[in-house]
Amino acid sequence: VRFTDVKKEREMVKWEHMKAMDYLREPSTKATGKRGVAESRAVVFRGGGGVGPGQGPVMDLKSEMSSVTEGIGMELEKRFKEIDNQFQRFNDVDSRLNDGIGMELEKRFKEIDNQFQRFNDVDSHKFVNNCVTSFKRESTSLKR
Repeated sequence: VRFTDVKKEREMVKWEHMKAMDYLREPSTKATGKRGVAESRAVVFRGGGGVGPGQGPVMDLKSEMSSVTEGIGMELEKRFKEIDNQFQRFNDVDSRLNDGIGMELEKRFKEIDNQFQRFNDVDSHKFVNNCVTSFKRESTSLKR
């Protein structure tokens, strides 16, 4: 697409430069160390060919849009797979954490249950007296 207005032409050049810089800065090299699918994206060049009779700007726009959207499907599929893998890792960590917490809680409840069983065997009056004396000992040791 060529603009007759010089101002619009400059804006388009700036926009193309900005998009090219975004492409070069893209973090797609982080995961694999290579660009992979990102390399296969279509690059649109303005003013690539003359317009034949009967075509016009509408046909140019359609051909440019199809060339732009050419590699998007594969890129989106790749991104969805990356997100799915991250969610799977999160679910694995979450389930392991829940299992660990569940086992720890079960262990603590068994300890508490055993303590209550021992205390039920002891005379309740004797238990209360023991608790009071141990509390007094603890409080006097903390005051020092």
